[in-house]
Amino acid sequence: MPTYVGYEERSTAPLRRLQVPHPNVTVIINLGAPLKVHAPALHAPGAVYGSFAAGLFDTVALTESTGNSAGIELNLTPLGMWQLVGVPLCELMNRVVSLDALFGPTARAVEEQLRNTASWDLRFDVLEALLADRLRQSRVPSAAVQWAWTQIVTAPQSTLVAEIARELQWSRRRLTAVFREHVGITPKAAARVVRFDRAVPAVRRGQSVNWSALAWQCGYADQAHLVREFREFSGLSPTAFLRQQTATGLAAGERADTLTS
Repeated sequence: MPTYVGYEERSTAPLRRLQVPHPNVTVIINLGAPLKVHAPALHAPGAVYGSFAAGLFDTVALTESTGNSAGIELNLTPLGMWQLVGVPLCELMNRVVSLDALFGPTARAVEEQLRNTASWDLRFDVLEALLADRLRQSRVPSAAVQWAWTQIVTAPQSTLVAEIARELQWSRRRLTAVFREHVGITPKAAARVVRFDRAVPAVRRGQSVNWSALAWQCGYADQAHLVREFREFSGLSPTAFLRQQTATGLAAGERADTLTS
């Protein structure tokens, strides 16, 4: 099952947050005001969404509240999202798509059911039952695909794509095609996002960071490699990213409210 949180947030002014790449697909079931999503690196103007899904990104995005926010945020593995939607996840790469477009009238019905449910606990019960039912009826990724994704996510250092292809006795072209179908991005890009996601928590803690040691621990070639990847994925250097967290007291993408799970 995916991980999920419920949230409520009240503010007298719009709140903007930097959203950096991570190896999960995010689904927002919106029970409050719509959100505006910008993708500056893609030159995409801000679009307003109610409930939506965001595929894997390899670039930074910004979210902006348009009023008091409430909803449920689900974080799914790409393979889990592939099971739920039954479409190639490359169609979601660097994109935000309304749940109506993915699930049709069912999405609006689920949203209304959750709005009319009295408590978070009951909402989570409803959500879990719906997800379990849909997953029972869905296709399951092959063992080979699941193994390849696990290698990318769990390897202590960056996994070489060639090693995965060799172990599966697949060509690199076939491995790339399978990843675009089930994950949304190429295996090389997925490994980069996973590596970046390992580095981000250390910076988000807002403490003094040994950049050289962090680069080695996360699988970067050196500190310069870490800096280049941070700039590409967040639009900021690691030190600027750290200063932003210290100045705001919030991690990029973190909410100011207490989440209910």
